[in-house]
Amino acid sequence: SHTHTHTTYTCVQLATMVQQQQQSKKQKKRKKDSADDGGEHGSEHKAAPVPAPAASAPARKMKKPRQQAANGTGRDDGEATNGKAAAARGVSQQLLDLFWKLAHSDSALRLEAASALVATLAAAQEQHAQQGSADGTEECAPEVLYAIKRLVRGAASSRAAARLGFATALAQVLSDVPSVRASQVHGLVKSCIEITNQMKAQELRDALFGRLFALAAILRSMRLTADDDARACVGAVASDVVALVQAKSYLAPLGCKTLVDLVASAPPKVFKKSVLPALLPLFAPPVGTAVDNGGKGGKGQASTQQQQQQ
Repeated sequence: SHTHTHTTYTCVQLATMVQQQQQSKKQKKRKKDSADDGGEHGSEHKAAPVPAPAASAPARKMKKPRQQAANGTGRDDGEATNGKAAAARGVSQQLLDLFWKLAHSDSALRLEAASALVATLAAAQEQHAQQGSADGTEECAPEVLYAIKRLVRGAASSRAAARLGFATALAQVLSDVPSVRASQVHGLVKSCIEITNQMKAQELRDALFGRLFALAAILRSMRLTADDDARACVGAVASDVVALVQAKSYLAPLGCKTLVDLVASAPPKVFKKSVLPALLPLFAPPVGTAVDNGGKGGKGQASTQQQQQQ
């Protein structure tokens, strides 16, 4: 009986120990699972801020254009177009919107924008002339000064069709706004479209094309017979076109077409006095080219020079 009781006690003790061990394993497993769950939740908690850069990315993208506009970079013409800068120049937002349309790929929209720009500038200039007549000033209106500078700069833009649109508008402004002088625009071509030795190839190409388009706009504005200022500077403008044609071969097609149109439209007196002397470098023999004197002691070279003068 005592032995049986002892055996029963031992079995109960063993069962209790086994049960305790099982419970202990279950507790450890629960703790492990809880730790794993906590790690997953912790990793999720740490990973939660990751989308933050994506949320802040639009803010950086929005700041970049404003910064470029303020610095005059990343634009079609190098001019800031924000409201404060425009107000400082006395330029309305409606006028600024027309410059964006000048670069549109649709030619009809570009022509419409150019016509609207000319009408707006003409009205602004007329109002300025009435206000300035009291103190005797004859300067261009602020809107006109802003526009011609921006049109010249826009001729050097490679964005969409900006070069075509801005050059077309510049020619129309020269033709329809008498206060804008051809010599004035000619002076802006070099000051607004600078060329430096540090330029990359594409930058140089855009600048050279910009100058050529702006010069072509001056010559095609049909002002050669309108005033003395245009007739006085036509020779200098034509000389600059000739220099560009001789500088880069990719400028030759447009440059020669511009000169051909100039020869066809220039009055005889203007052609003889200003245009022809500017064109003579195109007919000069290349430097270092030997001239056959025909064994007559240099008479052939003298004859060639006479032919060039003729």
